[in-house]
Amino acid sequence: MWAMLLLHSIIMSTIENAIAFLRQSIYKETAQEHLKDTVDNVASCLVLLNSSRPSFQAIEKLRSVLREPFQPLYDAYQAPALQLTSAVLSNILGEKLSDAYIRGDPRLYAEWDKTAYVLLSGVLDALEKPASDHFKVDVGKFLYPTICDFFFRERSQSSPRSSVELCVTAFSILSDAAHGQKSNQIFLRDKAYLGPERLGIMISTSRDYLITESLLTLFARLLSTERVADGGSMRTRFVQETLGSPELFKCNEELARILHEASTSDWDIIAIQLISALAKSDITYPQPFSVKEINACGYVFPQPGASDRLILDRQGLLVNVILPTVSHCCS
Repeated sequence: MWAMLLLHSIIMSTIENAIAFLRQSIYKETAQEHLKDTVDNVASCLVLLNSSRPSFQAIEKLRSVLREPFQPLYDAYQAPALQLTSAVLSNILGEKLSDAYIRGDPRLYAEWDKTAYVLLSGVLDALEKPASDHFKVDVGKFLYPTICDFFFRERSQSSPRSSVELCVTAFSILSDAAHGQKSNQIFLRDKAYLGPERLGIMISTSRDYLITESLLTLFARLLSTERVADGGSMRTRFVQETLGSPELFKCNEELARILHEASTSDWDIIAIQLISALAKSDITYPQPFSVKEINACGYVFPQPGASDRLILDRQGLLVNVILPTVSHCCS
């Protein structure tokens, strides 16, 4: 009990310090009055984290300030804003979810899971803009340790599962911030934080297509063309350490062959080949089916792309289509 209270006190102190640092940064500039109001509004809602059992309405109010209101803060004061995001994320992942699980309250757990998803979705929104290298570096500095510690740690069979949406968003942040950013790639290759073995374990245990897809994208971001001291390829070593274990993958040799003999640089095609190999080796993995078109809800969606598949996993059916109302592909 005392340990939990001490942890709560430390985390809340970290959040308060992050708010103070963000306010200090903004208050130096008189032209940022609207951002002062934004921070005051965010801070007033973050007080709800002090409650050991807030109402669902209170959690919903907290979520309302964790995505859109953070966007101008990420634009203007990225380091202080990401420091605050990290502190709030640590509170939710390290305390709120654990407390809901111990209480045996699945609905409360789902509410906090959704809150973490909303918070991280705001970071992903910022990364999907033309993000600067500095922003990616700060994402690595402030969020990588928390995300890696929570999502890639060993869990017992009885531990609750995070939602697919939260996992995919977290892994997408790791991937997007590592794209073209060598320091973040080096961090994620480090076994102290993530490393190939833990990434391989996560890929081997995933049975949800969207999670598997996002983990393979992260894997692709971390492949390197550099050489190591013994003259070998860092790429070959990373592939072997991630996907080469026969204990984790019955098709480990096939996975290595696909990556070694890839005749295209189109990762979508390579990824579906890897997913197909996993599916053939074990029926519990997501199962891809090649079809010419999908007929659903009165619409016919052609599937012309080599990487387009109808996917069956434990969540249901998934397909990529171009909807009549938009011009981009949706899942």
